[in-house]
Order: sequence, then C-alpha cells, then structure tokens
Amino acid sequence: KFLQIFRRSASFTLASAGTLGIGSADGISSSGATGNIQTTTRNFNTAANYVYNGNASQSTGSGLPATVGTLTINNSGTNPDDVVTLSNAVSISSTTNSLRLQAGRLDLNSLALTIPSNGTVASTGGNFTATAGPVAFAGAATVSGTLTFPTTTIAGGVNFGTTSTIGTSLQVNTGGFCASNSPIYASGATLIYNTGQNAATGYGTFNEWPTTTGPTNVSIIGNTTVRLQGDYSLAGNLSIEAGSGLRSSSGLKTITMTGGS
Repeated sequence: KFLQIFRRSASFTLASAGTLGIGSADGISSSGATGNIQTTTRNFNTAANYVYNGNASQSTGSGLPATVGTLTINNSGTNPDDVVTLSNAVSISSTTNSLRLQAGRLDLNSLALTIPSNGTVASTGGNFTATAGPVAFAGAATVSGTLTFPTTTIAGGVNFGTTSTIGTSLQVNTGGFCASNSPIYASGATLIYNTGQNAATGYGTFNEWPTTTGPTNVSIIGNTTVRLQGDYSLAGNLSIEAGSGLRSSSGLKTITMTGGS
C-alpha cells in the first residue's frame, strides 16, 4: 500500500498511465527530503494516476502535477484525521475514473480542482470537506454516489445524480446546466448565475433551480439575464448586480420571499 524511496542519488519516473499510491502525510514533493519519493530526480507524469491512500491526514504535496490523469482519495484514517488537502490547483485530464472519492475527505484548500469535459466524479464512501475550491466542471460530467460539494462551478451539462448536495454554492457559467437531475441544496446554499446571456436571449431556469427544495439564496451576476420558467420560493436573499436582470419567460411568474431580503 505504501511506497517509500529514499535513495537520493537515483531517479524516479512515473510514466504516462502509471499509477502511484501515496501514503506519506507529506504526499509527494518536487524536491527535498519529504514525502514518499526522495530521489535526486523525480518525474511525475501529467497523465499518470495518483492515489492518496494514507492512514492519517495528508497533503498532496508540491510534487503533484498541475495536471494529472486521475485522482483517487482512499484515506483510511479516522475522522477527523482522514483529510487529504490539495497543495496546488489540479486539473484532471482523464474522462474515465476522473475523480474517485473512496474513503476519507478531500479538502480543496481554496484551490480549483477541474473536472474535464465528459469526466466523472464518483464516491463509494469518500467526500469533500466544506472548504471552498471550487470544484470546476469544464463541461458535461456525471456524478455518482453521495457527495456534498463545496463551492462548485459548471460549464456544461452536469448530472449530479439524486443523492449529491450543493453545500455552499453552485455557479452556472457559460454553457452550464444541470442535466437530468436537480441538485439538493443544503440550508444556506447559494445558486449563482454567471452565463453572460443578455436580456434578448436570457438564461431559462432549468434543473439548477428546482421549484421545491431549491437554494436558499440566488445571485445573478456577469451581465446575465435570467428567464423564470416557473414559480419559485426563496428562504434567503435574491441579489441582482448592475447589468444583470431577471424576467419572466412567458406570462406571470412569481418568486415568494420567505426570508432574507
């Protein structure tokens, strides 16, 4: 399960499509005497697969490339000592097993984790912490298992499944929509529209804003006009920044404010 290489005069190369299991609390380092790999020369391929399988909290480390093939979190520590924390922003390139959360929790550490177009996010027991990211979906994607996403952005059709929750915020960017299923929103969560569609076309509300059990707050930004296609209620706040707007798609549509301002 754990690999530790100390011979500092040697070199280590992880090739494309190779898989490295990482058990050190320090993850993998680009240099120096920390982490699982401590050779003089270290080559971590951007198309390789990285598995964090420690038995206590870990950081991914400075050696984790900015682009990886796949990322797997399988930390067997006992909560709260089961967190894998990103050390740098990461973009995943593989559309198969893109991000797997098998055990433990992934802390985004206010860094972006990008899921590729047509990628997958799967949980078989793992989850995210509440720390902001975002998880950035670059295009269409599929989510399976039970997850609570922190800050999240979408730029394609993302199917969040039926058991995943938006814990903090969901931002719909250009091209983004929720495919097939409406997400579950935690209390206090915010839906943000940032598609840039003007008043002439507008962004028609869809699965991202369910008419029941929807977000607590809605914010419209980035010169975006939202077209209401149903009647909604909000327990929190509705915010429309300068240059953005809100209108009915057809006929009279209502938003019932049950709290906030």
